[in-house]
Amino acid sequence: MAGVFALAGAYWSLRWQFTRQQRERDLSVRTLCKYTISYVHDMAIELDNIYKINGFISYKIIDIIETTIQIFNRNMEHMIFVTDEKLREEVRYFLYEMFYRIQTAKNIQISLDQVLRQAGLDATSGKMEEAAAAEKVNELKGAAQEAILQIVRHSLAGAELKTKLQ
Repeated sequence: MAGVFALAGAYWSLRWQFTRQQRERDLSVRTLCKYTISYVHDMAIELDNIYKINGFISYKIIDIIETTIQIFNRNMEHMIFVTDEKLREEVRYFLYEMFYRIQTAKNIQISLDQVLRQAGLDATSGKMEEAAAAEKVNELKGAAQEAILQIVRHSLAGAELKTKLQ
């Protein structure tokens, strides 16, 4: 009889330990997701602030956001510990969509830099010598502003996702 109780106690002890470890892993991954989403949001706001100040997209902030998302992607296998499959997909979608929007903004800024270089213009002086270059620059600046707006809007959607990760 004592053997049966010992066996049952060992079983429940292992079961409790397994459940506790599973909860801890789920909590750790959720914390990583919340941190990543918060950091990406903060950097998106910073990107918007820098754009409002100087009218150009900061490569440094773009690189920080890209690196943050890439680090998260390297640890994606841990997402399996989040038991809510829909939530896992929402986190993945949020970060992949953010990465796409960041790449779009970066490509627009690269195009703008090329137009300014080809026209022989100094980006800081704002002198426009050629009407065609000025028109292209204005078009690209409008596209850059729209790209930044989309990044900020998408980052704000992360706030709802953070509450789901609680």
